Amino acid sequence: MGKFLSALALVATLTACSTKIHGLRQSPSFSYVNLVNGKLVIGGVAESAGPLDEGTRSGYSALLRDALQENGKEYPVSSVEVVMEKLGLQYDRIVNELQQVGSLSDESLRTLRRALPDTRYVAFARIENNEVTTDRSETQDSEKIVATANRNVTASLNIYDLELAEIAWSGTVSKTMGSSRQYTREKERGFARVLTAIKGPYTSAAEQKYPYPPPPGTQQVLTKVFEGFGEHLPTRH
Repeated sequence: MGKFLSALALVATLTACSTKIHGLRQSPSFSYVNLVNGKLVIGGVAESAGPLDEGTRSGYSALLRDALQENGKEYPVSSVEVVMEKLGLQYDRIVNELQQVGSLSDESLRTLRRALPDTRYVAFARIENNEVTTDRSETQDSEKIVATANRNVTASLNIYDLELAEIAWSGTVSKTMGSSRQYTREKERGFARVLTAIKGPYTSAAEQKYPYPPPPGTQQVLTKVFEGFGEHLPTRH
């Protein structure tokens, strides 16, 4: 078996240094001053592929809060537990609507307004895509094989203005991170050498000799996505 050169070289490489927001929409009233005076609370996180269990949902909501709070230290961002406590049994209905539709109805906004009379803004995120891709390639001298596993996570964020009953801010962020392992290529003889020359280092035997590393975890990439949202929220300056 090929010699394992790097002990699980987890190369957490982002595809871009600055975050691009797709489909950005921001209401003129969504300002730093209004954020400070109106308060912002995390409403929750859903995934378009299907319902999240409560533990995962709460964990992702905490990631979103931390990311948005890091950007706007001057204004507090309240946790999802505030919304869950105020809504009670109605909370699951609203999160299910987010998961299935991608946005909240007027009825849901009215429900939130009644439950949160002292809060103006509520942030809901939805994971739109969570995909792992793999690849195996040769170095230029063909002496080494590099196996990579990439995870792409795309999420949307809607911040609702409960006072105006509208979306104050919305956009989508996509981030990709990858893990890689590098192996010394084995010398091949006879038929195996001919087969590799035809197909490249992608045969079933290569799966055993040069296995893919585990991809970065969803939470790891999702953190970068949420931080991307935070970069674009209003600031003091």
